[in-house]
Amino acid sequence: MKKKRIYISLWVIAVCLCGSVFGQYRIIVKIENTKDTILLLGNYYLDNTYAIDTARLTKKGFVFEKKDKQLEDGIYFFTNTNGKFCEFIISQSRSFDLTTDDADWNGKMKVRNSKENEIYFQYLKATNDLSEKVKVIRRVKDSIGDAEYNRQYDMLRMQNDSVKEAFAQRYPDHLLTKVLNCTKPIIVPAFEFKGDSIKYEEERFVWYKEHFFDNVDFSCRGLLRTPKGVFFSVYDRFWTEVLKYEREDTILLYADKVIAKCTDSMMYRYVVHNITERYLKSNVMGQDKVYVEMIKKYYKTGKAWWMPPSSVESEVARAEKWDNLLLGKTVPNFACPDTSGIWHNLYSLNAKYKILLFWSPECGHCAVEMPKIIEFYNNRDKQNINAEVFSVCTEGSTDEWKKKLQQYKTKWTDVYGMESTMDWREYFDIETTPQIYILDTDNKIIGKKLAGDNIEGYLKAVDEGRFIP
Repeated sequence: MKKKRIYISLWVIAVCLCGSVFGQYRIIVKIENTKDTILLLGNYYLDNTYAIDTARLTKKGFVFEKKDKQLEDGIYFFTNTNGKFCEFIISQSRSFDLTTDDADWNGKMKVRNSKENEIYFQYLKATNDLSEKVKVIRRVKDSIGDAEYNRQYDMLRMQNDSVKEAFAQRYPDHLLTKVLNCTKPIIVPAFEFKGDSIKYEEERFVWYKEHFFDNVDFSCRGLLRTPKGVFFSVYDRFWTEVLKYEREDTILLYADKVIAKCTDSMMYRYVVHNITERYLKSNVMGQDKVYVEMIKKYYKTGKAWWMPPSSVESEVARAEKWDNLLLGKTVPNFACPDTSGIWHNLYSLNAKYKILLFWSPECGHCAVEMPKIIEFYNNRDKQNINAEVFSVCTEGSTDEWKKKLQQYKTKWTDVYGMESTMDWREYFDIETTPQIYILDTDNKIIGKKLAGDNIEGYLKAVDEGRFIP
């Protein structure tokens, strides 16, 4: 496959998402009876963890301190070189002491100058005590029997739930409360069944989509810096699983709804950027519309305030180009000469489906795909598919092109794109080859970027009404 130019990812050109109004931090960790001489300070961000500082053992303990380093809200941790770690909260306080014993970092923890961490470790102690009781009854399960084990286990589970609920009610603004809420499952209520099972399930699914993020506080930027299973997994599952089979207009509808929830600037920036980048990279046909509309609504209008003007201009230019190539858009007519110098135009093809093919005799990926496309074309009548091909050579000399055509023995309309009535490379955004656009009789795009061996199945699905472009 040949690349003509490379677009820079939105992620690369966006301003780093870790900016903050907060300045220095000073976190002192004292571990009695420790044999460690070095500790690492780290944080979570979405689906990854990052080491952000190192401290050596001193008389004061392990001192993490930076005057020019910014710490965003979130769950952080310190860890030794063996992987033992302890999590804590960065929220209101950025200068505090944590004192513990090497035998039990969490259980022995004492906090100074950080109320949010003081109550955080109190919660951990309560839940850890219950976890230890669960371990005890598991060890004696065989001796007490299943009935007694289940009774005790259910009692401990209810106690654990009560601890969580009590914490959330007492400290509704604490980051831990946001974390606990975020991981709560969405329970779909009972709907009245009116005899139509399909409609019944559709109603339940619509409710589920509408309420999927009920437990996620998009005003809390600290959720961005929590373990993968907290915010990231919930957020990502919505786009990759819940909306997996939805059409572009539905995805855009929910994109706007989720973005409207983002009253925090950092969360807003992440969500707008993520949705735009997600559908920029999508390999699902038609989902480029989501990218185009996101750029129109949030970038072109100045709402992507973190992007420099030159980067916004670049993204807008790409979106405007892609806008012409969305499903349902009519492509312009153009003409090029064939091997005999006779000019042919795209609109002259007389078929239910027109396959506009851009390829190069120098392209290795074309060498793989062209035989598949030729096989489809030669068998199209047997499959009752009314289709013609308009094949445009994108580069190379006429001799190279003609030599390749002799090898392929094509029976469709082949033209040499180096001579043309329009700049098709710019209009059709031909950066790689081969590129395929499937048009209907009115020259509207009904399919694109298909592999050669998928053309037949796709056109059959369109013919039979199983897929509506």
